[in-house]
Amino acid sequence: MHVYPKIALVTLVILVAAACGSSGTSGSECSSNSDCPSQSCVVGACTVSAAIGPEGGQLSTKLVALTIPAGALTATTTVTITPSPAESGGKSLVFTVDLDGQILNSDATLTITFGSDTSDYVIVKRAAGPIFEKCDGSTSSSDGTISCPISKGGAFMVAPAPPQ
Repeated sequence: MHVYPKIALVTLVILVAAACGSSGTSGSECSSNSDCPSQSCVVGACTVSAAIGPEGGQLSTKLVALTIPAGALTATTTVTITPSPAESGGKSLVFTVDLDGQILNSDATLTITFGSDTSDYVIVKRAAGPIFEKCDGSTSSSDGTISCPISKGGAFMVAPAPPQ
């Protein structure tokens, strides 16, 4: 297991570049709170929230998506994805997934749009305090996205892949 006690400043630069439309992304989602349906714009990304039930569903913006399969939730639950500036001195963009305290019966897929070359990056999740660990099953795609399966809420971000 590779632990990320502090994420390099380069991650913030790359994530902000992705939010602003470089590296193959389709542009930032917002430049002010009025650009977002939820009235919350942070570092070019919108907070998004929806009620998702046992039938499953998807919650998405231009920069992040959460796909919850049918049967993963037993009741309709308010699901929220909130972007935030980095912790410990602003070193990366963090997406917090709030499942209203629910643990999923089957994994959802969290996908973060990052840019055109994702081969050297993974999604990491908060383990404790400022410590992040690689999300098991994190995969990169040629379309500039990185995905990982999640079974519960938490804080997630993109970071350089650990050495092999």
